[in-house]
Amino acid sequence: MLGQNYGIAKAQNTGIQFAKLCNAKFVLLLDQDSMPMVDMAQKLYLAHTRLVDSGVRVAAVGPRYIDERSPDRPSFSRISGLRLHRLACRSNNDIFLVDFVIASGSLISMQTLETVGNMCEPFFIDQVDIEWGLRAQSLGYQSYGVCAAVMKHALGETPLSIFGLRMLNHGPLRHYYIFRNAIRLLFRSNTPLGWRMRFLRVIISRMVIYPLFVAPRLRYLSMMSLGIWHGLIGRMGML
Repeated sequence: MLGQNYGIAKAQNTGIQFAKLCNAKFVLLLDQDSMPMVDMAQKLYLAHTRLVDSGVRVAAVGPRYIDERSPDRPSFSRISGLRLHRLACRSNNDIFLVDFVIASGSLISMQTLETVGNMCEPFFIDQVDIEWGLRAQSLGYQSYGVCAAVMKHALGETPLSIFGLRMLNHGPLRHYYIFRNAIRLLFRSNTPLGWRMRFLRVIISRMVIYPLFVAPRLRYLSMMSLGIWHGLIGRMGML
């Protein structure tokens, strides 16, 4: 155990290093509250093997996750041009090309990690998986969502419903990291234009919605503003 909170990226890298020492060929990342179905890992491995055999350079494969609070929310997404496309599983045979898969439940080969590198520890938490997925993509690797692999997983806190629109919800401190890391990704050379526009939309929309409609309003505004500032000056790690 690490003994204190060094952030999700450090924890993942510690597990990856341990797996290397054990001569593992793959690593499966899991959050403490994720509940994979009994055959999830097997389904991911089979999909990874088929993709590699077809000549694909695979970054990561990830499962369809079920959040019982938002059961209709698609598990996968991809930006094409400037548009975000949410990809809903219609069949267990579906395997979607995506820009990234969420870290929890993702299966990554050690060979890929040797080329792409480990998780970005300065990000601490939030968008660590996006950063790694986009980095892998820039190096010619692709991530895939595997509908046959299933995991129960809760994203964020209780979802918000504002004017009939349901959206992911996080507290003020998490918004500090969301905003700071989004700003950093805006300036990454390997961040596609579509994702830069996506980060800007998230920053602008949440900067309006949370300080107006979600308590504690001033705390949200303070943490978001600090996140933007620290993102601009490059102050990373734990707040």
